[in-house]
Amino acid sequence: MNQHLIFTTFLDTGSSCGVSPDGEKIYVANKTTKLRGDLVTLSRDGMVISKLTVAGWLYPPGLHVTDSGQVLICAPYSKQILQMGRDGGQKLEVVVKSKNKLPLSVFFSKRTGLLIMGASHNNNIMVFKTQ
Repeated sequence: MNQHLIFTTFLDTGSSCGVSPDGEKIYVANKTTKLRGDLVTLSRDGMVISKLTVAGWLYPPGLHVTDSGQVLICAPYSKQILQMGRDGGQKLEVVVKSKNKLPLSVFFSKRTGLLIMGASHNNNIMVFKTQ
């Protein structure tokens, strides 16, 4: 019999999630207060590995786990895309700092070297060449 973990956020604001390439970690990003949110990293069996509170979340943040296991997360209020540590417990660096766009979604392709950002309040995406 297969067992399935159900993670309840207890929030009506929604959340975003991603899974590490090896399937061992689950990343869940929730908006918890007006301009803050939590990035919770769970083990495959549902144990909390880390929890990090991040400022700058107007909405449930976009989250993407790259093929190499890097965790990218949108911080719309601060107009940034952040790279998090693989355990989700620390912010490593700002990958994108936008002047006037609020990033809501992010995707990175290692094969093409492109980082794609979707922003709020417009019909455009921004594409960044990283290689």
